[in-house]
Amino acid sequence: MLQLQEYHFELEYRPGSQNSADYLSRHARPATAQEEEAAEETEEYVRLVMERSRPRPMSLLDIENATKRDDCLQLAAQAILSGDWKELSNPSQQRSEEARERLRKLHSVKDELAVSPEGCIMRGPRLIIPEELTQQAIDLAHSSHQGIVKTKNRLRSKVWFPRLDEKVEQTIKSCNACQVTGPPDPPAPVITEPGPKDPWQCASADFGSLPDGRHMLVVIDDYSKYPEVEIVQSTSAEETIPKIEKIIATHGLIKEIRTDNGPPFTSQEWATYLHSRNTAHRKITPR
Repeated sequence: MLQLQEYHFELEYRPGSQNSADYLSRHARPATAQEEEAAEETEEYVRLVMERSRPRPMSLLDIENATKRDDCLQLAAQAILSGDWKELSNPSQQRSEEARERLRKLHSVKDELAVSPEGCIMRGPRLIIPEELTQQAIDLAHSSHQGIVKTKNRLRSKVWFPRLDEKVEQTIKSCNACQVTGPPDPPAPVITEPGPKDPWQCASADFGSLPDGRHMLVVIDDYSKYPEVEIVQSTSAEETIPKIEKIIATHGLIKEIRTDNGPPFTSQEWATYLHSRNTAHRKITPR
């Protein structure tokens, strides 16, 4: 069966009168010693594939016993041997939704399935892991805490079970070690606001220091990015307000001014002055 999986063929019925090989199919002869030896070699090959496909710390006996206890895999084994796939293609409603989904997944790959002499089920050269051992297989593949892609590739090279990708992703996303050492979440997108429609409707103000101890009062028009710079002796409201008044006298009243929460922008004198000029004050974070 493993050898035939690489071919795509159709079965066609022919009556006995048109089938010269029909006599041999009805009158089986005893197998020759050479054929028996070939059959043993085939079984040994299947055992070799199973042995190499199993996760190393997981014994083949554990997989065999878990397969016998897995109702879905037992139904699949019966379907493989009998050729009757009705229960897998249309599972009974009495089964749980998870069991019906597993049976449908097995039916979707039915042409690749085979049963080993020990009762395990294989999908091509890969061993199908029973449901009760799937988490153990994932943990073994993820023991070195590799990423989602590498963990999936390690599993796919040897084993298969329904919802493999989904279960691997759930395991790694809930792994504390991976979350701590993994890449950080991308930063939130910058939220931009619509700018003013005319010059000097909105402005931003802040202070910069000079080497001689004085300060620069920098006021930038948010529309044109044009800066006004005034030198002040200190950052007090008494020093700042006349400079702002000079800028307003040059460019007109400012509808909104943005500053941080440093002095003098939190003083009562500053609030009273802006109120007298009908200018809104918007406080933002520093820089």
